[in-house]
Amino acid sequence: MSIVIATDLGQPVKRKFERLATANDQSFGSTAAGGHPMGWLVDNNMATRMGVVNALSNGSCHFKVPPGRSSLEVALEQLPLIHPNLAEAEWIVEPFNIPPGKYFPRMARPNHQHPGDFPNQIPPNGCPHEKAAAMLQAESLSERLENAFRTVDPDPQNMNSFGGEFRNILILAATEFEAQCKGILRANEYANGGGNNWNTKDYFKLEAALRLGDFSIGLARYPWIEPIAPFKGWVADAPTQSLGWYDAYNAVKHDREKSFALASLTNAIQSVTAVVAICLAEFGINFLRQSSLLRDIFAVCERPSWSIGDTHGQVSALGPLEPIFYPFD
Repeated sequence: MSIVIATDLGQPVKRKFERLATANDQSFGSTAAGGHPMGWLVDNNMATRMGVVNALSNGSCHFKVPPGRSSLEVALEQLPLIHPNLAEAEWIVEPFNIPPGKYFPRMARPNHQHPGDFPNQIPPNGCPHEKAAAMLQAESLSERLENAFRTVDPDPQNMNSFGGEFRNILILAATEFEAQCKGILRANEYANGGGNNWNTKDYFKLEAALRLGDFSIGLARYPWIEPIAPFKGWVADAPTQSLGWYDAYNAVKHDREKSFALASLTNAIQSVTAVVAICLAEFGINFLRQSSLLRDIFAVCERPSWSIGDTHGQVSALGPLEPIFYPFD
C-alpha cells in the first residue's frame, strides 16, 4: 500500500480562516499550543465543551457567556483562566463554519478533535452510489493510463509525446472532473444556471471549498515522476487557461488536427490525478483505501490542512446529521 499521509497536528494551516454565512456564535472551536483541540456549544448563556459527559461539573469544560457578549470574545478571556496550564499560550477561537450536527454534502472535512488528520467523508456512508461510480471511473482511467505506459514509457524524455490514446484519456478524465464538479455543486443547491450552462467559472468556486490547490498526488510505481498538483495555480480570472491540462482538453476536443500535440502524456497524467484529487476532497481518504488498484498507483504527497473553524463537530447526541449547503456566493 503506497499512501503517504501526514497527520502531524502541528502542521501549519495553509490558508487563513474565513467565516462563512453558515457560522454562528453558538458553536466554536478552540486550540492552543500544547493543548487539545476543543469544540464548544453555547446554550442559555453557558458554553460547554462538546463530547464531555457532565461538562457542568468540570470547571475546565464550561464557562458563562454574559448576555450581550460575543461567545468568541468571552472564550478568549476565559479559556486561559479555566486552563491555567495554558495560561500563557496563544489561543485560537473560531466559529464552526459547519455547526455541530450539520455537514456540507460531498465535501470531506476532518473532525474538530483531530484537525490535522486527513479529511473524511461526512456522513461516513453518504452518497454510496455516487462514490462507487466515481471510483469505477477513476479506476478505469488509471488502468487506461497504465496500459498506455506499456506503449510509451513514462520517462521524462517522453512527457511531450502525444497520440490518440492520450487524447482519449484526457477527454474522459476532464469530463469526469466536470461530472464531479457538477455533482458537488448540485448537492449543495448551487443555483447559477441550474447546471446546463455551468463552466469553469462555476467549477472554480469549489477550489476554496475543497482546497483543491493544496493536493499533490504522486505515482507510487513511478517515483521519478514528480508529484503532481493538478489544481495549483488555478485562478478566477482565467479559470480555464490557468488549468493547463483542462485548457488542453478544450483545445483537442474542439480541434484535434490543430491542437493534437496538446494530447500529451503529461496532460493525460495530470488530468487523471485531477480526478483522483477531487474525489479525495469529496469522499475523503477512504476513496483510496477502499480501492486496491488506486492505492497501489497513487500516493497522497500533500493535502489540505484545516483551521479548527473549518472542521466538523459531529455530535451524536444531537441526533442524525443534517445537510446544510455551502454558501458559494
